[in-house]
Amino acid sequence: MNSPGTYTLGILQHISDGLIFNAFVMENKKWYQLGEAANRNRLATIIIWFTFVAIIVLALLYYLLSKKGADTMGDIFDTLIPLFATWVGTVLAFYFGKENFDIATKRYNKLIDKLSPDVLDDINVTQIMISKQTMVYKDLTEVQGKKVQEIIDFLSEVKKSRLPILDNDKIKYVIHKATFLDALNELGNTVPAANYDFKAFISNAKYQKLASSFLTFDEAVILEKIRLALTKDSSVKDVFIIDKNKNVVGWLTDTLILRYLSGGKETMDS
Repeated sequence: MNSPGTYTLGILQHISDGLIFNAFVMENKKWYQLGEAANRNRLATIIIWFTFVAIIVLALLYYLLSKKGADTMGDIFDTLIPLFATWVGTVLAFYFGKENFDIATKRYNKLIDKLSPDVLDDINVTQIMISKQTMVYKDLTEVQGKKVQEIIDFLSEVKKSRLPILDNDKIKYVIHKATFLDALNELGNTVPAANYDFKAFISNAKYQKLASSFLTFDEAVILEKIRLALTKDSSVKDVFIIDKNKNVVGWLTDTLILRYLSGGKETMDS
């Protein structure tokens, strides 16, 4: 019968055969030929494995040296474990957050395409929108000097996945938490994540385009008109309702529409 140690080594070997081979070999191409997505996966694999090995080594050293009465190793262990947890947490948040977002998007598109226009003709958008009074948003002046990580922490604290940004009561941007995480993930070694601020983020053409990806309608619009607009551009996930002065009075998200149309059964965060 195999010992627990042999069984554990077998599992690790199986994981290594799958992850390490895919991350580093990948059709025998050089790392710069793999593309952005492949290199993100490669970096995530390196972080996970480095953290895993480092924790085991530190635990062994801590165990061995603690018998000799050495306190230094304990201090090192206590300092590095939270750091490793942050690394792994960032990787998991990015990949699992993105996966949930993609699943919700596919489900939303599938449902909204099947709806009958007759059902939506009588529904005014004000019946289901999030009013400005209850919206979680920030003014542009509030975020211009903020670090991206601070904004991510704020969204986590209020349990929201996206943040509308207004400029004098008019919608300027709406940014998804997944987009912020993607930006931090792409930094690499160019800029420390702790120093990456909103100004640098929004000056990136790619993220500025994503942040500006929304629609605006007046208060008299019916849900059917919004449905038709959303089916023409699946990249748009947010609709803002504005008054005659173009000031925001309400907000409609793709998940809110899906929740409403499915009879309130969806519990996805807006």
